[in-house]
Amino acid sequence: MTPERAGPAGGPALRRLLAWADPARRPGAAEGLLLLAAAALFGLRLGVRSLWGSEGRWAEAVRWIYLSGDPLTPRIDGVPYLLKPAPAYWPAALASWGGISEATLRLPSVLAALATVWATIQLGRLWASPRVGLLAGAVLSTTGLFVFWARVSTGDMLTVAAVTLAVLAGERFRRSPRPGWLYLLGLLCGLGSLAKGLLGVVLPALSLAALALGQRGCASPRARRALVLELRRFFGGGHALGALLLLALAFLAPFVAERVALGHWDSLYAAYLHSFGRFLGLLEDKGSEGPLFYLYYLFVLAAPWALWLPLALRRPLRPALAWFLALLLFFTLSSSRRSYYLLPILPASALLIASAWLEGPEGAPAWIARARAIPLRVLVLAGLLGGAGAPLLLPALTRGALPESVPSGWLLGGALLLSSAGFAAALRAERAGRRERSGLLTAATFACGLAFVFWVLLPQSEGDRTLRPFARAVARQAEGVHLGLLRGRVSAPLAFYLDRGQTLDEVSDRQALGAYSGLVLARACELELPVGWRVLLRERPAPPGADPLGPAGCARCSLRGKACKHYLLIGRDP
Repeated sequence: MTPERAGPAGGPALRRLLAWADPARRPGAAEGLLLLAAAALFGLRLGVRSLWGSEGRWAEAVRWIYLSGDPLTPRIDGVPYLLKPAPAYWPAALASWGGISEATLRLPSVLAALATVWATIQLGRLWASPRVGLLAGAVLSTTGLFVFWARVSTGDMLTVAAVTLAVLAGERFRRSPRPGWLYLLGLLCGLGSLAKGLLGVVLPALSLAALALGQRGCASPRARRALVLELRRFFGGGHALGALLLLALAFLAPFVAERVALGHWDSLYAAYLHSFGRFLGLLEDKGSEGPLFYLYYLFVLAAPWALWLPLALRRPLRPALAWFLALLLFFTLSSSRRSYYLLPILPASALLIASAWLEGPEGAPAWIARARAIPLRVLVLAGLLGGAGAPLLLPALTRGALPESVPSGWLLGGALLLSSAGFAAALRAERAGRRERSGLLTAATFACGLAFVFWVLLPQSEGDRTLRPFARAVARQAEGVHLGLLRGRVSAPLAFYLDRGQTLDEVSDRQALGAYSGLVLARACELELPVGWRVLLRERPAPPGADPLGPAGCARCSLRGKACKHYLLIGRDP
């Protein structure tokens, strides 16, 4: 059978499904199936893990919006927290209208990630073909760190969605200058700036300028003229002023409401300071990485598709490359560099990888050429052996991650079976010359592995993270008693899980501890108990031989030889 006539692998039901969702015949059906699969990967088991990192600040700000009844002043433990504009917390507050939980707090990030995948598909269709768009959406939705941040309650994924949708609206306007696209662009820029400051305006403007130069050729002597023509296209009519007014209205409305209701512009000043101050180095940023950080972190960010990034730069999709380089240059020039700042570059990298994949056999990575020599039966046999041995070799994975009736080892075996079958099918499609099908099958294989990580491995790691059960134990034991924390050590996740209507007092120093009436939450590494105080509850068990009521560190920190930083509940002796 010739490669052109080779039919899809699988039984009649699979053939009918693939024929029905064939991108060439029904692109909408294929995109719908992809978005449904991405929604499952992003959203299932969303609330199993406790709050992680900056999620605690996000959750506590949302909780205080309900407690205070003031949606214009975010607070953490009752203290105003103006690092992000107040509307950044409104999506999570709306999702948590019926009750705040980890799942409701993370739901806006899931929806923003789905919107980003959809916008990436549409950009691929505009710049190349429906095949490139569909594969780019599959690449993006199976990129490991993109899936991770889609399941985290922060404003980063909201910014990525706003920037990608704004670039799509700008590209639509460039191709068919209807005023509606221009107004949509202004609205998206204004709303995007409410998530993480003025990045919502700067990144789309920089991206569209780079696209205007990249599609005409930056090396051309007419590049400057091309940019001027694009600026005239956007600002030549009277609708540009209306779009700018809509942008300003969407961005400034919450700050004007703050001025009218509360009599100050503190949030607007904080948004300006943290947007320009971090970029120019006016604010101290101890967590910032070096100037070359993003050049090598790109390969971590784009994993497991990072192998195709060098190939994508050999024969790039020009608009995606211009967008990619513009964002990389902007974030590299910034004085503040963190890993998650670079998330807006992932849609551009997915488009580059998808276009490189579909170029043809001559553009394939070397490992694919070597893999063609592997018999398919070897891959299937390896999957069978791995799937059968997983429940026996990894019994430790069943520690409370799932009900005992569905042990994690069997799920790992199923994931290995699906992965081996997916790679075998991808190689078969590759040999038949069906590169689009091989790319989608490879994405499905990566999705199986990511599903196992986010649905099984990370939830089972909750056994090693005891802050949530500790806070619940404190809430039961200290019901009706006012609590305090040592100054400078306020933990937003702890305050969120305690769910107190009043603030937690901050004790200024250890000497004040002796005169404090009530219960105090402290850190074991800082604890010097005065006479009359004792440990009532500790986050982790004490090491063997230690006084269970003394200030000794927990077992894990003692074994590692580190100072214990876990929380203790201490109180006066009767």
